[in-house]
Amino acid sequence: MLDCMAVKTFRTDAETERALEYLGGELGDNSFTSIVRYSLVETERALRRAALRAEAKALRENPADVQEMRAVMEDMEALSAW
Repeated sequence: MLDCMAVKTFRTDAETERALEYLGGELGDNSFTSIVRYSLVETERALRRAALRAEAKALRENPADVQEMRAVMEDMEALSAW
């Protein structure tokens, strides 16, 4: 499978330019492409982690799920005795 890299363009504003300059300094790479790639990947990871945290919190706060987890843990503990 060929890895196709698309070219995207967008308009920057003053805030975006400041962010690009800052990130370029922090990353040690002033390549616009590298900065944008890094930022997109890190943002995606952060959003996925936030979604997982929210899901875990919802499970922890759901009494039925907590009861189920405790029951499973009790079953696992009984099995580990053997």
